[in-house]
Amino acid sequence: MKKTLLACALLAVIPGISTLPARAVVSPIETYPKVADVYRTIPTEFLPIDPGKRSAAVVTTESDLNFLRFRWNADGSDGWGDVKLLSDSREMETVYVGLTLNACPDGGCRGTLKMLRFRKGEWADVTSQLGPKLNLPDYARLIRQVEEIASVVKPDGSFPYAMRFWEGSELELVVKPAKTGESGHVIARFEWTGSGFEDPDRRD
Repeated sequence: MKKTLLACALLAVIPGISTLPARAVVSPIETYPKVADVYRTIPTEFLPIDPGKRSAAVVTTESDLNFLRFRWNADGSDGWGDVKLLSDSREMETVYVGLTLNACPDGGCRGTLKMLRFRKGEWADVTSQLGPKLNLPDYARLIRQVEEIASVVKPDGSFPYAMRFWEGSELELVVKPAKTGESGHVIARFEWTGSGFEDPDRRD
């Protein structure tokens, strides 16, 4: 379902987008949007942090990589997440945003990825179309082969993991990261292709 919440605010902060009269078409974004501006205007149903408190939650911003990491207190647990701009700068009528949310109580992280699209003043969740395909049973078998982390796999084959963006446009699935998202054991890595994520190590 498309969302219009905070669309006007985003139009105000992303250079090149302006509010136009009825029946007018939103012009292409001529300047690449800033990740900090996008982070502040993502609707709260996707990013459950009060917009007025988001600036204080920022851990680090890498503007040249279109990347931002933030703290997130989920259900009272330590948590963190990433915002990553993934749009092709040559096709700026549509902005694709990768958003990770990781709730990390003492028992390990619960990580999720949301793929969001901003187009013509409207937000939409496009995770089902653009998100990576996770092969959790294969990952569990891989983890069991690493003595240091084998114990995180439960009898039913499930295991705690976080999701984070790394250098470039890579998305990582990681076990036992630090509370601010660094280090940990990378179990899977996905590369953004412009129309979705693919596992460069997977052979179908």
